[in-house]
Amino acid sequence: MKLARLVLSVPEIARREADLTQSAADSYGEFYSVAEASCGLFSDCVNEIADDHIQFAVFHSLARKHLFLGLLSSVRQHHNQTMMNLRHAYEAGVAACYAIAHRDDEIDTDDELRKYYKWFAEQASDLSKAIRGHKNVFSTYAAHAAFVGGGRVVEFKSGPELLTSFFDRDSESQSARDLVDVASAALSILTGYSQLTRASRSISFDRSVWPQRLIELYDRHSQTMRLRPDAANAEPSGSDG
Repeated sequence: MKLARLVLSVPEIARREADLTQSAADSYGEFYSVAEASCGLFSDCVNEIADDHIQFAVFHSLARKHLFLGLLSSVRQHHNQTMMNLRHAYEAGVAACYAIAHRDDEIDTDDELRKYYKWFAEQASDLSKAIRGHKNVFSTYAAHAAFVGGGRVVEFKSGPELLTSFFDRDSESQSARDLVDVASAALSILTGYSQLTRASRSISFDRSVWPQRLIELYDRHSQTMRLRPDAANAEPSGSDG
């Protein structure tokens, strides 16, 4: 059997990805709207950062970058890339939570992530368990190379050629589930911020959007979790529900 060549050039891939991004709001409706709004709140809600908590800005910015990359990957039909970005977002988010409660001179840049997770579990046990659950699902099914991931880009049909694709096949329902996961990640990390700032004045929020916008988005997110496409025949999602 012959392996078919990838028929798209790099400029064609870029144009296709741009089209998928531009049409995402129409294609995915509330799934996309909630995910985009959650990432937007994550980006805009922090108003000021104390001068001795610059490490928070570093980790927050990294989490923000990977949330938006996860959002883009989901609508561009790249499930594994979405999960890898969300894994990074969660890791940076937990580190940002640690940096809310610790001054820069209390943080060693060589600290291992497990130190942040251990501390976070002591401060926010339920939220920590939820985040670890998301990450474990991502790691098991998508963050590493596996046959199940390869099955999305190969079409197993009888014939002289094995057909391959740059974009995931039959991916619209998976993209909708991925958008739910993107919103879950953004809102979970923000919940950590909210809990930890009760005992710290290291960061302040924009009161024109905080906390009412977070509460609003949690309500909408709960509805999309109930409406998301049935995942019975797909790999598990990282979302609760």
